[in-house]
Amino acid sequence: MQDKDAFCQLIRLYTPNMYKVAKAILKNDEDAADAIQETVLTCWEKINTLQKDNYFKTWLIRILINHCNTIYRQKSRIISDAEMTEPSYTETNYSSVEWQEFLTCLDEKYRILILLYYVEGFKIREIAEILQLNEKTVSGRLASARDKMEKNVYPKNLPSTEQHSPEQLKGDAIMNKFNHTIKHLQNNNEVPPIVMEKLEHTLDTLPSCAGRHRHSHIWKTCAAAAACMILAGSAICFANPALAAKLPLIGKIFAEIEETVTFPGNYSSKASELSTAEKEKPKTLSDNSDEVPLYTISADGITITASEIYCDGLSVFLTVQISHEQGGFSRIPEHYTGKNSTAANIYLCGTWQTENMSEPQEFTNTFLEGSAADDNTFIGMLKLNLPDFSQKNSILNLNITGFGWDEVTMIDAEDISESHHIESQWNLNIPFNIDADTTKEIQIDQSAKGYTLEKIFVSPYQVITYVDVPYTEREVTREEYEEKTGVESGASDPDLSYEAYAEMAGKEYRECSVVVCTSDGEVLTPVNPTDSIYGKTVFTTSGKDVSSLEIYVFESFEDAIKYEKSSFQGNGFDMEAARKDAVIHSIIPLK
Repeated sequence: MQDKDAFCQLIRLYTPNMYKVAKAILKNDEDAADAIQETVLTCWEKINTLQKDNYFKTWLIRILINHCNTIYRQKSRIISDAEMTEPSYTETNYSSVEWQEFLTCLDEKYRILILLYYVEGFKIREIAEILQLNEKTVSGRLASARDKMEKNVYPKNLPSTEQHSPEQLKGDAIMNKFNHTIKHLQNNNEVPPIVMEKLEHTLDTLPSCAGRHRHSHIWKTCAAAAACMILAGSAICFANPALAAKLPLIGKIFAEIEETVTFPGNYSSKASELSTAEKEKPKTLSDNSDEVPLYTISADGITITASEIYCDGLSVFLTVQISHEQGGFSRIPEHYTGKNSTAANIYLCGTWQTENMSEPQEFTNTFLEGSAADDNTFIGMLKLNLPDFSQKNSILNLNITGFGWDEVTMIDAEDISESHHIESQWNLNIPFNIDADTTKEIQIDQSAKGYTLEKIFVSPYQVITYVDVPYTEREVTREEYEEKTGVESGASDPDLSYEAYAEMAGKEYRECSVVVCTSDGEVLTPVNPTDSIYGKTVFTTSGKDVSSLEIYVFESFEDAIKYEKSSFQGNGFDMEAARKDAVIHSIIPLK
């Protein structure tokens, strides 16, 4: 499917289906809108991997569920039974009281099955494919779900009649009520305006050609995602008086923001402060200082100053101060980063490269995360992930060609792209040293049932696990390649080669999910949980003691959610039960 109009028509057709599924998993319309938006982007980017067009809906819903689960885990907001209220449903539209009554008696693993089977009409085979379960498991869980509803929805002692026993009356009443509720849900195709508005903007700004790099679109959609993740009930911090009073902040930025970013930690004790030198001060810097940073550059009214840098061998963490003559930073909305913390974002465009890398990398989905010190000054941290682990000191080259940021007054605007966008050229070369003392890459090579926990990387700020996930292979013909990609036979230099397409589409991975916890049972928060199926999962340490870790590799995503849910809700992590359920369990002492 290469036709953009046809793709958009299908997305609009299935939008009610996507909304019902997303709303059943997530708590509110804003999160459902985010999940649907990311699903559309992923599907358009990876449409060339769809093997058969008639599998589109199944493929779409599977991707949607993965994005919904990602939002759960990133925000540590896994919904409990007590939280299954649907405030936006009305009695007329969704029979919310009846639907609520059925669903509150079910565990999470049953809820989505009921919705997919009865409301969306998927066959057991299709549900098995969507959830990456075998068909017997799906059938068994559907039967268990029906049994649980029968036992919990109605009281056991119903009066009998001459024609019917209490059990028959109970069964008939349950089926009548259940069928009534399902009929309402099947017939209702209303989608809230907030979901439709974000969806329409996403469709309008899709790249013209499917399967290509979506950097240009991410530039706009990331702004929308950040705007929609403002914490409910929280006030927007338009400026930080405490930070403004301490300007200039060069050399001390980590100390100001290190606890509010997505990867928090005590960077200020390990980072290298970048040198200063006596020279003419840019107008944007404070006149109270006789020294100015060596790593600073100005263009078109914006001055960029690199402040501190740290590298654990797999990521470069760089603090930056941006000074803007026209201002506007105090109106950037903040987004949730975890542990009741928020931060603001400035989006970057351009490329970056270290001396050890063969080619530059684009700032894809990369942003400067931090705070507005005042209306003209923004301070933040940039995290750049290296392609391979390195213990060699190097130089970081930043080739920034644009900045963008949101404005709180534009959150409800029809255009949800970044409110401000500036293009120019800023280039910096910054040396850095590798922290070899507190970072380790440990080879494990522990295998079971086709899975292999190959290695783990540990630094004070992140833990990364690498799992070789089993997969089945199928033959990919050139006819399929040409049909799916639209590449004509014999075409030279296509965007996606046959070999690359065959490598991507010829492997069907089994489900895999990884949980990492400390020796005390504190669970680390995954940052990219859906990537576990491809073997690499990144966790933020959030200041936890990672001197001894336990790793659990599960064969299903829902197993990881089950154990993480208990931990996130303050009930502790059941390590003994997790060891029994995990396909691989490994204890990693690091001291």
